Amino acid sequence: MLKKILKKILNKLDLYTKNQIYAKFDIYRPDNYDFLYGIMLSHLNHKGNLHMIQVGTEEGNNLNPLYKIIREFNNEIKLLAIEPQKNNFEIFQKSTKHLKNIIYENIWVGDGNEVNSYSIYNATKSLKNIFNKHYKGQNSIEKDQVIKRLKNHIDKDFDKFIEVKKVKAHKLSNILIDNKEFFGNYDLLQIDAEGYDDVIIYNSGIDDFNFKIINYECKNLSEERLSELHKFLKSRNYYIIRWKKSDELALKF
Repeated sequence: MLKKILKKILNKLDLYTKNQIYAKFDIYRPDNYDFLYGIMLSHLNHKGNLHMIQVGTEEGNNLNPLYKIIREFNNEIKLLAIEPQKNNFEIFQKSTKHLKNIIYENIWVGDGNEVNSYSIYNATKSLKNIFNKHYKGQNSIEKDQVIKRLKNHIDKDFDKFIEVKKVKAHKLSNILIDNKEFFGNYDLLQIDAEGYDDVIIYNSGIDDFNFKIINYECKNLSEERLSELHKFLKSRNYYIIRWKKSDELALKF
């Protein structure tokens, strides 16, 4: 059923099926090429270029869903890479310094207001090694996301292990306007923002920039917030596909 729906969407968008994509590009096709990669290849094949915004780059290549596409088609892509966590930002910047057509922004994204940033704080020596190994540099605007990680190791006194800082959460729409001369237009918006994905989409300037593809992490959104996000996207003619337990893809008709 999902394959039929996807084929119908691709045809409506005047794009290509996955098999046609690989035939056109004549590239090695390992078994783990995923759904999102196929969608991006389809756009590249049809349009000849792909201009992307990524909010939340993670820290390493294996964790970054866009890394394969920016590496293999570096001449055809442009990427605005936004990562608020300094540690992750520096690692991603270092791992992609040999590539071109990338603009880096170490900045928080949100609704334009000053907000709290929550991070795990090494309050006790016994937990220091665990926190550094699993959550080094881990921050979120959503406090519940930090508590969820703490619950894997402790069962009380969560506030004792959480550091709070005030940060400016810039609207994505303003960041895109500042970089529009370099990009011209934007095709894909990729978000992994630890439970804040919906707020970023609401403040992305979606009606002005008309993204063709939006991929976001849905697993950390409550049912109520996810339902509201679906209504928002569908009212703007996006078709929504849950393609992973953690991710949804919105395609513009």
